[in-house]
Amino acid sequence: MLDLVDMLAREYEAMDPGDERFPGLAYALRVLVQSYNEHPDYRKEWRPQLPSTRPGAVSG
Repeated sequence: MLDLVDMLAREYEAMDPGDERFPGLAYALRVLVQSYNEHPDYRKEWRPQLPSTRPGAVSG
């Protein structure tokens, strides 16, 4: 299982926000994350930050 995760991480390509599948994928990921987000062992520091709020991000 970890080998598959590692392979996916190495082959990662960002999806273009203009891709017509982007909103559906974003919705599916939010639905999947709900069960983890509500788990008592979930840590808030694990939550991904929005690009505009990342430390050192340059707004422009």
